[in-house]
Amino acid sequence: MTTEDIRAELQQNIDEKYRAFHASLVPGIGTFLGVRVPKMREIAKKAAKEDYQTFFAEADVSVYEELMIRVCKTHDQTAKAGVRVFCTIY
Repeated sequence: MTTEDIRAELQQNIDEKYRAFHASLVPGIGTFLGVRVPKMREIAKKAAKEDYQTFFAEADVSVYEELMIRVCKTHDQTAKAGVRVFCTIY
């Protein structure tokens, strides 16, 4: 799954109402696409099975959803240590 594939899947799963709601909860954070957390977890899981390193390097961290998908893999070691994180994908 390439970075472009991940971005395309995020774009296909935008929920405008959720974007407005979530942006109101977290003011001052870059760009929200409006992708719900369960869908981001699903995308992160698929990305982790493939070329995750490329996405990690290319992710636009000003886009909330890309940052969260990037964080999923980064926090994998924390999750294995027993700490519950945003998206435990394994």
